Amino acid sequence: MLKYYLLNIILLSLLTGCLTAENNVKYVGIQTYPSSETKKRIYSGVKSSVKPGNNSNESNYYYKKYASVKREDENSMLFSGLPQNERLLRENIIKTAEKYIGVKYRYGGSSPNGFDCSGFALYVYKQNGINLPRSARNQYKSGHHIKNSQAEPGDLVFFSDKGTSITHVGIYIGNNRFIHAPSTGKSVQITEIDSFYYSTRVAGYVSFIN
Repeated sequence: MLKYYLLNIILLSLLTGCLTAENNVKYVGIQTYPSSETKKRIYSGVKSSVKPGNNSNESNYYYKKYASVKREDENSMLFSGLPQNERLLRENIIKTAEKYIGVKYRYGGSSPNGFDCSGFALYVYKQNGINLPRSARNQYKSGHHIKNSQAEPGDLVFFSDKGTSITHVGIYIGNNRFIHAPSTGKSVQITEIDSFYYSTRVAGYVSFIN
């Protein structure tokens, strides 16, 4: 009887442990445990232990899946108060940009075969009916300059190197993050504006929407 009781306890502990482990499996790109509903929406419950940022095809695939789901969940907060047409345009700009996470940087590139920073912004905007100048410097000059606090997801954020001319551009996606084609040897990715390198180089925000 005692053996039977102990066996039940052991089985219950193993079962509980398995369920806990199952619930705590991390998806690529997710920094906290996702809800069960988010898990299903990412990829039919398929799990991966691949760490984000290693540029492998699998990592980029799962990261895109998560980024897309995460964007849907954030939109209700990020775009609150915006007119419907503007909201849809901004959402589509970000969705378009996220499709190309993992595409390699290529100097002078403005297609899915490879992007440089301004080529990436130009391509993403063109897919959504907005024509931009080719260079980051001219993009910065041509748009409507706005305060940092006025920036909405889908606007452009520009950087300069120690007060010199514009050297870099990315697409602001909200929550102090932007998506961009960084530099040679890297790929299209999402970066924190407050990161060490970029935080001191923000030149300003520009909008081509409205």
